[in-house]
Amino acid sequence: MSVKIENQEYSLYTLFQHHIWSNDRVFDACLNLDHEQLQYASAGTYGSIKATLAHLVSAQEAFLWILIKQDAKDDRRANAEMSLDELKTRVQQCDALLLQVATSTESETMVEYRTSDEQMGTLPAMYVLLQAIHHGHEHRTHVTSMLGQLRIDPPVLSFWAYYEEQTAS
Repeated sequence: MSVKIENQEYSLYTLFQHHIWSNDRVFDACLNLDHEQLQYASAGTYGSIKATLAHLVSAQEAFLWILIKQDAKDDRRANAEMSLDELKTRVQQCDALLLQVATSTESETMVEYRTSDEQMGTLPAMYVLLQAIHHGHEHRTHVTSMLGQLRIDPPVLSFWAYYEEQTAS
């Protein structure tokens, strides 16, 4: 079955608004964690809570750099040595730019990227945008699972919760 989306820009806008909202909620839930809690890791997740959040930000920066055709240098990417406040600031900056790119990129736009074996490849920009959403969701889920294991109520990040919060105001 194929579904035709009449307004692709609005669809991507909504997806990225939820993505931004979810990032904010996860970072806010972690800002008051102590060092030991931030270092908590669980089997089946990327790494510790802090390492996972740093990875989420670093990957978003890399996705953005692919989309805006800027060479990504590893020394400029987010890392787990940064404070949680700095990581939150960086993810917010990146989120705002990703939203701009998502709503201004034509569906047929192709971008170049460096493959895992350091070759250059091309793919549709929309795939990079969708990967940013998927990747963020995956690692936010890791963090919320670890928060739950620490007996800390994780934020609810569903589209239902997002919709209810947006329509309540």
